[in-house]
Amino acid sequence: MLARLEGHKKSVVGVALPSRSDKLYTGSRDGTVRVWDCYSGKCDRIINLGFEIGSLICEGLWVFIGLPNLVRVWNLSSEGSMDNTVKVWDLETMQCKQTLNGHKDVMMSLLSWDQCLLTCSLEHTMKFWVAREGGKLEPVNTHEEKSGILKVLGMQDAKGKHNVLCSYNDNCFRLYELDSFTEMDRIFAEKEVREIQRDPMACFSQVMQLEWLLFGCGRQNK
Repeated sequence: MLARLEGHKKSVVGVALPSRSDKLYTGSRDGTVRVWDCYSGKCDRIINLGFEIGSLICEGLWVFIGLPNLVRVWNLSSEGSMDNTVKVWDLETMQCKQTLNGHKDVMMSLLSWDQCLLTCSLEHTMKFWVAREGGKLEPVNTHEEKSGILKVLGMQDAKGKHNVLCSYNDNCFRLYELDSFTEMDRIFAEKEVREIQRDPMACFSQVMQLEWLLFGCGRQNK
């Protein structure tokens, strides 16, 4: 046994570990949902729903809670880092090695690539970090836009050069060259897009053609 999670006053009716989350959710007939830190085993948050909970399940980043004559649904993708920081963890010891400061608003997306890290915030900035001797990450470049950054996707062009595709809350995608942040292209969508993915087997040109088709809204070259 790794840990005993105690605190509910009545029977636990559901346990959920959402995809890509380090939080465990438990629902009880005492009318509360408890949010547990998977590393420390401590309760980070207690949510009192005011009704006896009948069930609790998760699917991806969604948590569904069954209440009398009601189902509550939470989308956890918005919880993120609310203190505007990024924490670097040692996966063997589960200890925090470094806290990255510098952003002034909520973190929306991260991209770890080789010895580099790209962080994006709703303050309209991206920061490019590089691991120095000893593994400590240091900021080497900051890029600002007028719109908030929601999601980033790393990719390589035909020559093996690193690029990044960014989704913004102005319904636009921008393609940058790393680590200079030189803008190479734009893709326009009809609505705000919070998730972007690509086929890892596809080449760069196929990826761009696929995304133009999916978000299908035209293109503007710089």
